[in-house]
Amino acid sequence: MDPQTFLAMSDEQLHTYIPAYGDIYAARRYFKDLMKREHKNQRSDSLFKKLRRKMGKEKSSDSEEEGEGDKKGTRKKSKKTDGFQLHSNRSEKLRGNSNAKKAVRQIEIGWFDYEYDDNAYHQVKTPNGGGARHVSAPKSWLSNDIMEHGKKLFFRNGKSKKGMVTEFDFEIRNFMGESIEEDCTVADLYDETGLLCQAMLLCYLSEIQ
Repeated sequence: MDPQTFLAMSDEQLHTYIPAYGDIYAARRYFKDLMKREHKNQRSDSLFKKLRRKMGKEKSSDSEEEGEGDKKGTRKKSKKTDGFQLHSNRSEKLRGNSNAKKAVRQIEIGWFDYEYDDNAYHQVKTPNGGGARHVSAPKSWLSNDIMEHGKKLFFRNGKSKKGMVTEFDFEIRNFMGESIEEDCTVADLYDETGLLCQAMLLCYLSEIQ
């Protein structure tokens, strides 16, 4: 189900797939934020394309100037060559940075705590140590890696306002409330949805307590 379809559905329709209304409201907030980010990214892409076209024109102008330099003398041509070499080296560095970025993906992790009073999960707010956390995650991370990183984020030194990390059991799901397979990677999640990878860290008191 894509975000547009999800947001167009009523709470009653979504209740068929997501039993807890608190989870429905939380999912709506995330999908709305997601749509805003996508719109912002589209605007950025448009500006980037304009910049590339402008750079292409400047490059063409530089080539014409270089041709004039050939006619005027070897000295001026040599300067142009030096400039091209510097530009080439910088381009190689930029390509290296781009390849490095491709090894990671931005993911968003939210903490949802189980409330026994109403038998439903509710997102823990930022003042209580929750909120949405944005992480640059290796594409090779498995669902368990996301869960362990989420525990470190929300339970600093093993502690939180809700209690110690050892007092809880944990589960990781996507923001549709669906379980994530153990061998599923961050790259797989992106390939499946084509959207920002979002995960819910479900937390509930251990039966040992």
